Amino acid sequence: MDILTEKGKISLEDEQFLAEWFKKEFCLNYIQTPKDQPAAVDAIISNKDSTKLMAVAETKCRYELTLEQFQTTFNNEWLVTWAKIQRRLRLQMRWELHQLVYSILLNQRLF
Repeated sequence: MDILTEKGKISLEDEQFLAEWFKKEFCLNYIQTPKDQPAAVDAIISNKDSTKLMAVAETKCRYELTLEQFQTTFNNEWLVTWAKIQRRLRLQMRWELHQLVYSILLNQRLF
């Protein structure tokens, strides 16, 4: 699993930073799925009290990459397997949730 590599550990730190930012900016909880095993989503978004699930989230951190490079070199696309998309869609439909996709493009670390 990529999350177990050195780059993966940095990405996890940045995702945790994103979770705190999300809570502060939107008064919503960004509940991360366990990172030591495969998961259909990276996080579940709930209201402040965690009494209502609102969305599933997929987060991709890309380093040393500008928005322009992402748009031109990668044509605004990144690799997510079809199987993962299908699992996420099943969760969304079952729980009637929205889907949020975050692509974090960083020229340097968040902190």
